[in-house]
Amino acid sequence: MKITILCTLVFMIGCIGILSVPAHESDSHRVIDHELWGAQLVTFQKLLKTAPDDARAELQNVGKKIFEKHTLVSEWVPLYFRLSLEGTEHPSDIKRVHELELRMLTAIDAEKYADQIQHHREALEDAEALAAAIGKDHPIPKKTGQEPVAAETPNADIAHQHYKKFHERLPHDVDAARKELDAFAALAFQGHPRTGEWKALFFQYSLEKECTVAEMLAFLELKKQMLKDIDASRHAQEIKGLDSALKQLTSISKIFEKQGTLATEKVSFDMAPKD
Repeated sequence: MKITILCTLVFMIGCIGILSVPAHESDSHRVIDHELWGAQLVTFQKLLKTAPDDARAELQNVGKKIFEKHTLVSEWVPLYFRLSLEGTEHPSDIKRVHELELRMLTAIDAEKYADQIQHHREALEDAEALAAAIGKDHPIPKKTGQEPVAAETPNADIAHQHYKKFHERLPHDVDAARKELDAFAALAFQGHPRTGEWKALFFQYSLEKECTVAEMLAFLELKKQMLKDIDASRHAQEIKGLDSALKQLTSISKIFEKQGTLATEKVSFDMAPKD
């Protein structure tokens, strides 16, 4: 069907740059996920840049309330404070924050905090994949103003290899393919909180080699939002391409909607590299 082929081409255009992997930065907002405790940490975040000592005292109080004076709070507070203030060069720091919160929440009330615990488990998988991808003892480069293009090459090359291996292994060994996708996503999305969602969708659609038009639209929107969250200026060209693809695909979806087939019409999903 011609319109299906067109949808596929639109998607391919929108995903140009899917292998672009920025150099990792010590941006605390990419290291620390404030979303879980956003309401409780409002005052802490306000004080962090203007009154660090007061911010640390506030974090101590928040930690005691959230984690009910668990013994591991004494380790969590200084680590969380340091990463929020300075960022980190080491994936092990990221992993440790999630480990601490996971252990405390499980001990306090595993049923009550089931969603948060699952979040930390997924984040730990991403952190471990990141450590494996760049080497456990290899620090994340610090941001020092304008990064030269060469600084991004090693991570981009590593990510590209994982991406290629994912497609090579998918038809024969889904478990091995999933590990390759984990490693790629860890480098490409830098611990973004929606990385797990992106991986699940990409894996499913790649395995089935198709998805509905509505699913394609949602997938493109997800990737666009993630790139904007990570670094909108650095990914400006790719985001522009996604905007164009979304605009065209939305127009096409209206045709299917009038026909009553929007929920069932499928498009091809083939993102295997051609090199």
